[in-house]
Amino acid sequence: MGIHNHVLNNASALCTAAYAFEGHENSKLWLEKSRGIWDEYWPKLILEDGYFAEQSSFYHVLLTR
Repeated sequence: MGIHNHVLNNASALCTAAYAFEGHENSKLWLEKSRGIWDEYWPKLILEDGYFAEQSSFYHVLLTR
């Protein structure tokens, strides 16, 4: 099983939570974790031409919003 877009969706949710609960004691940790996930997995999921590696136009739109 390869790398799928779900990990980026989870990172996006973690980032949203970090900003939504900015005063929470763990918000900075959540933001750092979400950025780390994006930095690691984004290059693996985006092809050289900029299209999503799963070749799904729906996922392409979802991740570029």
